[in-house]
Amino acid sequence: MKYKIPVFFAVRRETGVLLIITDVMTKKELEKLIREAVEDYIIDEDTYDDNAQLCIEPAEMNVYVADSRDVDPDSDKIDCYDVMDFVEMDTNPDSEGKWRVDDEAVSSAAAEYFPE
Repeated sequence: MKYKIPVFFAVRRETGVLLIITDVMTKKELEKLIREAVEDYIIDEDTYDDNAQLCIEPAEMNVYVADSRDVDPDSDKIDCYDVMDFVEMDTNPDSEGKWRVDDEAVSSAAAEYFPE
């Protein structure tokens, strides 16, 4: 199911690639944006404070990770989640001790914006 949302632009921190999101988005596309933001966090987690937040701006469907001190918890324009709720320890023996994206958490968060 597709829903109309405004166009927005985002730049991935690690690559500097400009993402242009069309005026129609699916749950899968939102999951992809959440996953990419969490992957960016995992790659560069030392640049964030201990309470880093995954931020979703519902009106624009903009997704990013920010330090907790840079987020207004009382804002009604942004939904924030503890980014650590979206990571889990990788169980692959070759990746032992590394974080990976928790796909179930990503799907659950996206479902809040696209109820069935």
